[in-house]
Amino acid sequence: MAERYDYESLGADAFHQLCQALLVAHNPNVQCFPVGMPDGGRDASAPRGRVADAIVYQVKFRKPTPNKLANPDEIANWVISALEGEIEKVQELASKGAEQYVLLTNAQCSSHPDSGTRDRVQAWLSEKMPIPAQVWWRDDLDRRLDPETEIKRTYGFIREITGLAELLGLRDPGADDKTLIKIARGDQRVSALMKCMAHQYERDRVVKFKQAELEPQLLDVFIDVPLAASAIERPFYPGSAFTRFADSRLVSSSHSAVEEKWAGLLSGDITTAFMTSNRTSGRPAASVLLSESMVGDDAPSSSRIVLEGAPGQGKSTVGQYVCQAHRARLLGNNSQINRFSAEHRSSPIRLPFHVDFRDLAAWLRRRDPFDITNDGAPEGWSDTLEAFLAAQVRRYSGGLRFSVSDLDAVLRATPAILVLDGLDEVPDLNDRRAVVSCVNEALNRIEPFSPSFRTMASSRPSSFSKTPGFSKREWTYFGLGDLPLTLVLEYTDGWLMSRRVTHQAAYEIRQVLGQKLGQPHIVDLARNPMQLAILLWLVRKKGPSLPDKRTALYREYMETFLDREAEKSSIIRDERELILDLHGYVAWELHCLAETGDSNGSIAEPKLKALLKKYLQLRGYKKKKLELVDQLFTGMTDRVMVLTSRVQNTFEFEVQPLREYFAARYLYSTARTSSPGAERSGNRSERFEALLRNPYWWNVTRFYAGFSDVGELANIVDLLEDLIKSNGDYSLISYSREVALTLLRDQVFSQKPRSVSRVVDLVSSEESVALLGSITRGLGSSVLSLPFDSGGEEIVERMRTRIEKGVASGLLDFDAARLLAENSESALIVDWWYDKWSHARNKRARRLWFFVGKSMDLFHTLSPSQGEEVFESIGNDTNLWHSILQPDVRLPPSVGETNFDSFLAAFRAGVQLNGTLDAPQQSAPALCTEIASLNSLSYLMHVSDGLLPRGRRRLLPFYNIREELEDEGKHSALLRRLVEAASIVQSSTNTKNKYSLWVDFHEALTDAIGGKCQRTLAMAAFLGEVRGGNISRKVAGGLFDESISPVLRARYARQRRLDRGWWADQLKDIESSDDAFFALCCILRWAPPSVLMENEKRLDKWIRGFDAYTLYIIHSMASNAWIRPGTEPDPQWLTRSTAGMLYLASTQMDKNTSITTLNRIAKSCRDQDLKALISAARLAILLRSPNKEWADSLDDFSDSFASCQPTTPIHPMRYNFARTGGIDISTCREILRHSHELPPVLRHMANEILTAEVAAKATTLANASTRQEWFDQETLD
Repeated sequence: MAERYDYESLGADAFHQLCQALLVAHNPNVQCFPVGMPDGGRDASAPRGRVADAIVYQVKFRKPTPNKLANPDEIANWVISALEGEIEKVQELASKGAEQYVLLTNAQCSSHPDSGTRDRVQAWLSEKMPIPAQVWWRDDLDRRLDPETEIKRTYGFIREITGLAELLGLRDPGADDKTLIKIARGDQRVSALMKCMAHQYERDRVVKFKQAELEPQLLDVFIDVPLAASAIERPFYPGSAFTRFADSRLVSSSHSAVEEKWAGLLSGDITTAFMTSNRTSGRPAASVLLSESMVGDDAPSSSRIVLEGAPGQGKSTVGQYVCQAHRARLLGNNSQINRFSAEHRSSPIRLPFHVDFRDLAAWLRRRDPFDITNDGAPEGWSDTLEAFLAAQVRRYSGGLRFSVSDLDAVLRATPAILVLDGLDEVPDLNDRRAVVSCVNEALNRIEPFSPSFRTMASSRPSSFSKTPGFSKREWTYFGLGDLPLTLVLEYTDGWLMSRRVTHQAAYEIRQVLGQKLGQPHIVDLARNPMQLAILLWLVRKKGPSLPDKRTALYREYMETFLDREAEKSSIIRDERELILDLHGYVAWELHCLAETGDSNGSIAEPKLKALLKKYLQLRGYKKKKLELVDQLFTGMTDRVMVLTSRVQNTFEFEVQPLREYFAARYLYSTARTSSPGAERSGNRSERFEALLRNPYWWNVTRFYAGFSDVGELANIVDLLEDLIKSNGDYSLISYSREVALTLLRDQVFSQKPRSVSRVVDLVSSEESVALLGSITRGLGSSVLSLPFDSGGEEIVERMRTRIEKGVASGLLDFDAARLLAENSESALIVDWWYDKWSHARNKRARRLWFFVGKSMDLFHTLSPSQGEEVFESIGNDTNLWHSILQPDVRLPPSVGETNFDSFLAAFRAGVQLNGTLDAPQQSAPALCTEIASLNSLSYLMHVSDGLLPRGRRRLLPFYNIREELEDEGKHSALLRRLVEAASIVQSSTNTKNKYSLWVDFHEALTDAIGGKCQRTLAMAAFLGEVRGGNISRKVAGGLFDESISPVLRARYARQRRLDRGWWADQLKDIESSDDAFFALCCILRWAPPSVLMENEKRLDKWIRGFDAYTLYIIHSMASNAWIRPGTEPDPQWLTRSTAGMLYLASTQMDKNTSITTLNRIAKSCRDQDLKALISAARLAILLRSPNKEWADSLDDFSDSFASCQPTTPIHPMRYNFARTGGIDISTCREILRHSHELPPVLRHMANEILTAEVAAKATTLANASTRQEWFDQETLD
């Protein structure tokens, strides 16, 4: 008999959490303990009277027995064995007042009297346990779980029609499943949704790109492509960096099996080829979208995600898979459910809605996207997303009634996920603005009233499409990363299995691919899922003879595909070239229509036939050939399968890259020849130039360049030079350089090394490197990486020289270091770096070389002796420790106990404390627990190898320490103490209002790290935010009263924040730098500027003694509230007082504050660190207030940025800022003309704004072709 709930798919940790959720649901007073930590025999407990742990609950998870059913004796013995190890713990608990012990397990018991599992174990408990005890078996858990709809949903246990009915709240209290089924079948909404999902599940069972074999099943070939956080225009939240670290370990249960299959087949160069660029993969995309929190609490919005990916990278497939994972479970399709991974089967269930942006755009134009032959407005039309979704359900349910009111009722009751696919396929500016506005307005209506509604929109990076897009402040942006080697191999294995390739043939394919993957140009093709599918197809059909260029790959694929089809069809055999030409013509027409918004990329059957006849007539074919249209039409749709039918009676290219390939083929093959003195319009050069200047046609441009003969390459370089070196906007934006880089990556110039060098010249100039360094997204996650023989070798040499010259001049060139790292395997350049570092002529130069190594992620490749030397040189330099204690920094193996004292000193000084406090939307408790237990975790984890659980997939507030700790070193002990301190908060509820809880937490933290320090004082000041009512002066004492917890003192200071007399009395008692530090943290967080003004003499002397790092911590404590009118500080005070300048650097001025005044104050500041902070604050003000005297500020920003580079690596000018205002176009141009002299945040914002302007004004290709007369009868002949 099938089990009612699949507890085994959860794994041990999630099963523990499920049990805790059940206990809390039945008794809110139950206290839950962190999973995996030493718990003294308690996973949860319930109080009774004054005994906190009167009832003790413990959870034991039994792993499934492979390929066999456990008999009752085995289960009884397993439970008793587990209990024997708990007797001493229960005895200890009983001595402290415990009255009852309950064990919860997923094991199944038998009920036979006396001899059954239940009675045997109960008899043992009665004999051995010192207090009453019992076991809650699987059936006990089932009955307690039955009525808990939300818990079942959260752990993926909602199934079939009863599950959907239960989500909709149709189950009456006490109703059994039979009654619920009867109710569900009689509910029109349930029937419509179930039938709609059944239709969509069947439709989406095959991958969208079907050409590379006969309709491969999605679940046969799906791989979870890793994310790479785009971090577009998000404020700098170092707290979020931890989340990226926590998710960065791609976990696959099949890795060992993959390695076994490929043993001995991979070439020796394959690791080098895949590690050439310094690319970091994040958490698997589908796992993020299927998880409850999606992206974590640090994101601007955890409910709205934009997933960006390059053509063929798999963004649509990810959305397709996520919807299928939800549909399969709600439909109760057990054979399909079991094909999903255990993690995805047990993920929270949501009702999925899938929308193609093209369909929504058509709907908003009053067109019926489900029936293109209908010229009238669709039934029930309204210009809202809700009306569209209701119409979609009606259509796919077979016409059942389903209204907007029904949708509203469903979404109010049911957690749902909305997947929106292909924003980039809506190129028309007005259409895109309409769909973006429609979606945003709908979400603003839906989200406040719908439980945990989630939205994911997919698109190509918008630098290739016209704006508008979704706001980066309201949506979290992620990009899909490249496929790492392991996923390439896993995909290959799935591909071979889905095609039932014989063992010998599969071995031969693996052998060929294993050798080819050692070649950099093949690696670049294999990192993209669509291109990998084509590669595998070609390996199977043609063996080792593979193309090494992108365009050639598609061309070879189509040729091979047609070879196969020609064996089956005479029309393919006889009209092969004509069919290819027709594909090109249709692709050109559809892409032109899509650009102007006159089509969503599809075409009705009558219009397609008319288009074919038009082309044949233009080519001069006679009547007999025209009669072949029906045969050609069949050949083009049913056989070749490049044009397919997504909506009845309409046809389209199944994936956009194929449309773009054929459009490029058509443009290239029909271009006129031209020669000096006999120039003709519509030639290849003219067409390529037009393509270059239209970002919507960028992918067509790549294919077009790939068709070029060697004699045409010099002209392509000439056109690139014109684009980059001209006086127009294209010369200022990164797009032009990205074009050049990508054509190098595509091996377009590989036949002509001189052309390669000329293009490298274009992308390695000072301006180009600065612009490329500001890219946070673009043509792909590895846009900066070049093949070694296609510009990579030259880039490496040029960037090495540039970095060496920079260090010699006292400058740190992060942009050049990044470009060098992207084009070099770290192991190949570490010796060069170590030689430069070790032979640096002075301390300052050595320090700069240290940051070069850090920025290039070289430390983990150092030898033990090199690593020991480098890290011993850090000493107590807080800035250096800050730079390496980042979650994404990989450390050398030699870092360990010898560095503990230096690490602890830096940690106590507040390393990583500062930036975390910049996240204004996080609550004080969340921030403080993160500061306590998570900062520097990557370092502690590195030196405490084995201490933390590996492969943890679920996001938890804290990493948990295993009970069986073997490493007793200093780092491990510190980490244990930090997590134990954090557990004080984690194990409690309603933490925001409990002073005593936070006092205990702060005391434990202080003890853990060796007493009072900047970290504990800053945290105490921040904890003054904790609510819970006012406290008395007697309880709080004075601001520096060491007998009182600083948490209480900070809370009282907040109460007295406007009492200038109280502050004056307190500040008289400052006796140490710690006192001054604590006071300034409190003042800048809550007090008005008058407090600083009236006490400047007392404070200035302490502020002048603080180093840059301490100043920045104090700066980051500011509340970031706008200065209220009437409380503006005296400008003279700001100029003369160090305290005033610190205040200016830390507080957002009123929007009417004169930027000219701020510039004057900044220029009068002699302290370079304060001046840099003031400049950063002023930059933040400007970004929030458009068109504010930018011209007077740019020079000062340049000076401040240059002055802080060698000395202040933690400077906020390096961070990103949220932009709520805008920068006018003329200022953007000025910024980009001096891009290498200004902060990256300015470069990025100006680049994005001007790029959008350029894209919006680009001439459509249809207009360009008409104006320049690209096509005429002669061209077509």
